[in-house]
This record gives sequence, structure tokens and C-alpha cells, in this order.
Amino acid sequence: MARPAIGNPFDGQIGTVAPTASPVDTYKRGVVQRSPFEALANSLSRLEQKATPAIQAAEARAAEAEYARGIELYNETRISIGDAVRDGVIEEGESPYLRKGYRVSHLNAMSARYASELENALITKKLYTNGDPTAVEAFTTKFYTDFQEKNGLNDSGDTELATYFSEPAAKANETFRSSWKSKHTAWQKAANYDAWANEVSAFTDTLF
Repeated sequence: MARPAIGNPFDGQIGTVAPTASPVDTYKRGVVQRSPFEALANSLSRLEQKATPAIQAAEARAAEAEYARGIELYNETRISIGDAVRDGVIEEGESPYLRKGYRVSHLNAMSARYASELENALITKKLYTNGDPTAVEAFTTKFYTDFQEKNGLNDSGDTELATYFSEPAAKANETFRSSWKSKHTAWQKAANYDAWANEVSAFTDTLF
């Protein structure tokens, strides 16, 4: 028995859909022509960006080591930077960081010495017997200037001198003024008592 023929259901219909695909040109990636020197420069630039932080960190560590060595060297010798160069303890062309550590240590030592000598002057010169604050101010000002000249501190850099000597010296001056005030008060009290005792003694002698 023969199979019945099946007709095409789309026969006689009008197409309503256009083709969805069309041939396109084959994509070709653009190639930029570069100079080999330009490529080398770019490579070096990228390398520098990566290497610079490491180099800076290494330089900072070396500087800290030299600075610490300068402090250690001063503690071993305890002489001024000028004397150290003249005596050959430090070469004139040595690392600037080493020399800075030496100078800073010297200024720290001088500031401690300044405070000690200033306080000592209050006792040995009996400055507390003077109750005039302007006299105390004049004394500390002159003492500061004379100390710098006597110890050659005027040759130090302004920033280092201000940070490591002048600031501690200013605190020592303030401590000196406070000490002077308390000692003067105590001295004045004792002086008043002695004057009263002498007055009573003189009055008693007069009566008898």
C-alpha cells in the first residue's frame, strides 16, 4: 500500500521575515608600529617605578645605620665635632648622616650640661637672694649667649641647634626660674625670721 503524500504547509505563503545574517568583512587586529628604542624606554620606565621604592628604602636604612654609628662614635669619644675632625676620629669627607649623629649627640650633651651649670650658678652665686625677676631674666639670657660662645655652638646648623640645644635650654631656663622663685621665697622667709629675731634680741638687750 502506497504512503499518502504530505503536502508542504508553507506552499503559497508570502515570506514576511528577511534573512538575519549577511556576510561581513574578516576582522584584522591593528598593529602599531613602534620604535625599538621606545619599547626599551617603556620597559626601563616600568622597571624604575618598581625599583625606586626599594632603592629609597635601602638608602633610608643605610642612613639610619650611619646616623646610629655617629651617635655611638660620639659616646665613645665625647669630643666636639670640630675636635673629632681635627683629631682624625671622623674623616672630613665621612657620611653626612654619621656626622649628623655625632653633632646631635654633642648638642644633647651640651643641653644637659647647660641645665646643670645653670642650676649650679643659682646656688654658688646665691642668685636667689635677688627678688627682682628682671635680674633673673637678664642673667639667663647672658648665660645662654656666653655658653654658646664658650662651647662653639654658634658653628652648628640653625635647625639642629634649635631642636637639640635651644629647646632643651629654654626648658632649663623655665626650671631655673621656678627654682629661683621657690628658693627666694624660702630665703626671704628665713631672712625675715632672722631680722625679727635680731630685733627682739636688740630690744631685750635694751631693757636689761
